[in-house]
Amino acid sequence: MSAKIGYKNRRPLVSFKKHVDFEALAVGMYAAAPRPTRAKGDRPSYPMVLIVKILVLQQLNNLADDALDINCSTAAASCNFLI
Repeated sequence: MSAKIGYKNRRPLVSFKKHVDFEALAVGMYAAAPRPTRAKGDRPSYPMVLIVKILVLQQLNNLADDALDINCSTAAASCNFLI
């Protein structure tokens, strides 16, 4: 029984993803800070939902930019949260 409780406590991002509407947050962020267009043929920007999730992950874990990069690319829980 305690193994299941410990397992759930190690996966807070799964529960967080179920309860937060990241699409609505992304719409609000896009309204506050519109993204530049690709008129000059620049590479496409990242989706706003992904940016919101990355910022939430950074704030929850108190990560610097370098640590966030490593966490997003290596930690399985972070990768599943960002998908």
